Amino acid sequence: MSEQTLTSAAAARGPLAMEAISLSKDFRIGRGHTMHAVRDVSFNLYRGAVVALVGESGSGKSTAARLLAGQERLTSGTIRLDGKQVEVSSRGDFRRYKSEVQLVFQDPFSSLNPIHTVRYHLERPVKLHQGQDAKVGEEVVSLMEQVRLTPAKQFLAKYPHELSGGQRQRVSFARALAARPSVLLADEPVSMLDVSIRLEMLNLLDDLRRRFSLAMLYITHDIASARYFADEILVMYAGEIVERGPAEELTQAPAHPYTQLLVASAPD
Repeated sequence: MSEQTLTSAAAARGPLAMEAISLSKDFRIGRGHTMHAVRDVSFNLYRGAVVALVGESGSGKSTAARLLAGQERLTSGTIRLDGKQVEVSSRGDFRRYKSEVQLVFQDPFSSLNPIHTVRYHLERPVKLHQGQDAKVGEEVVSLMEQVRLTPAKQFLAKYPHELSGGQRQRVSFARALAARPSVLLADEPVSMLDVSIRLEMLNLLDDLRRRFSLAMLYITHDIASARYFADEILVMYAGEIVERGPAEELTQAPAHPYTQLLVASAPD
């Protein structure tokens, strides 16, 4: 991966979009037993900047993303969006919140309904988030162009199984953009893709982040990609953030033993 390819670490940070303050999530397992999946996690997401949450499977990073997306209830802690505390108490509140905060999943095949076409997957969120008065056809074509699925007519009538892994993930990105969010949570967005196209997908995310001034949380187990893609890295272990700092500085001089292990095991 070339340093010239992804330069987000040098990007100017925009306004504060989201604050995660002392987030905790406990799961009850059996009688009298509790698993602390996320413990006292705090960080900020800024418009136009990328924060990478790095850790091994089971470290709690995906649970943290689901908390931010409103898909899991907090055990304790506070989430603020544009300075206002998030309180999702009704279906309408959740829909408004989802217009601002979108989650892209790891596996693009399982996140797309196999019985519906690409057109359906994009038209539905456009109508839902932009209203029935939106020029749906034009918006769908625009979304596909933004994620470089062109010519659009070639893909609109296709089903998920007729697309490659990279094309399916592009549809997932386009579906998220249909809501015109301010925050994008990307949970291992390239780990299920062929190695040959991972950099291409990261370049696309980098372009979308810049073009739409998105505040982005990039979740990964790969600290090497986080180094080149993110402005800041948070290292998560056993539900806690054990180290944080600017991406280049943290990977060049890791202080925590777990971070040192991640860096040592990463490919050049």
